[in-house]
Amino acid sequence: MARARTYVELVQALPLPTEAQIEAFVQHVAGAENWLKLLPLRGGPPLVVFLDPGAGTRLNRLEASGRYAVEPLTPQSEWVHGSELHTDEYRRKHGFLSFHIQLGGGAAAVEAGVVLRALLPEPGIVMAGALVPLPERLRATACRPGAFLHSTFRGATSPGELRRFRYTVEKLVKQNDLPRQDALVQRIEAWIQKCKLEDEAGFGKWLAGAHGESAAALDEPSRWKRYVEWRDEDACVRMHAAQDTEFQASGIPEAVVAAHREALDMVRGATRAMLAVLRQLTG
Repeated sequence: MARARTYVELVQALPLPTEAQIEAFVQHVAGAENWLKLLPLRGGPPLVVFLDPGAGTRLNRLEASGRYAVEPLTPQSEWVHGSELHTDEYRRKHGFLSFHIQLGGGAAAVEAGVVLRALLPEPGIVMAGALVPLPERLRATACRPGAFLHSTFRGATSPGELRRFRYTVEKLVKQNDLPRQDALVQRIEAWIQKCKLEDEAGFGKWLAGAHGESAAALDEPSRWKRYVEWRDEDACVRMHAAQDTEFQASGIPEAVVAAHREALDMVRGATRAMLAVLRQLTG
């Protein structure tokens, strides 16, 4: 019976990624998942980068046997996430780089005894239907970039992008496990409270002047209906535009973008560290 080949033996003939492919891969990872919902603000489960002969493909798993099947993606494939590329394009842009992060939970689609878009239980590759785990030395190059890895934290270059960026930043404080002692979080919370008070004052003034009503006297559906009307009023639009301008000058965007760049640097560092270890293992 032939000896099963190790991970290093299976990947040693793969071409190493270029610097351009490493950079493209780092940007791809930032947009590959909604890290804002999946990871704590800083830290979280380790993200492992590695070379993978199956890079850019999907994995399915046969329920009866537990064996994996590699599914190459083509321009005709059904896409399930905006970051997906067909396999040839993925490899042109990113080489054979892949990543693994253990997020837990999540419902898998099952069809005719096949677990579609299966996730590996640990970092590794699939060869002949079986999982080949990564060596411990490669796992040790992992990083913990946290939610600031999220691609929307890269900042904004247009008014529309600024609004989306601001909205994403403000969503941070809705995370239950957010470290309230974090100085940046405290700045964002103070900013949100300021805007909330401005909104309430503006809405109340409009409600009294336009309808002779009080927000406190309305039930929730009626209040929301009036608030939707208020959002289209010129005074509300001007107030929100002024808030956007003030937000841009507050220093918060620069701090968030710096945290995002730090998270990207972690993934870059993990990628280069992995390649250095792999060269040692294959040398």
